[in-house]
Amino acid sequence: MTEKQMAATKTERLARFGRNINLLGALAIGGVAAVIPGPNAILSGWATLNIVQAGGFELWRQNSSRKRAKSNDSRA
Repeated sequence: MTEKQMAATKTERLARFGRNINLLGALAIGGVAAVIPGPNAILSGWATLNIVQAGGFELWRQNSSRKRAKSNDSRA
């Protein structure tokens, strides 16, 4: 595996970790927002922010894998 491919896999791993941790946080915060009646609007907004961030990490992961595949195809 070349150094560039290793960097791409590290980027993909980082993006997957960010996506997964944000989804887990969104589920946890959403559960608390469903149970606590008082600050649920704030907690729901925070959970929504985590979902948006998870989507951003997923787009980043897909984009980096497409760029890596495209660069590998152009070399072959």
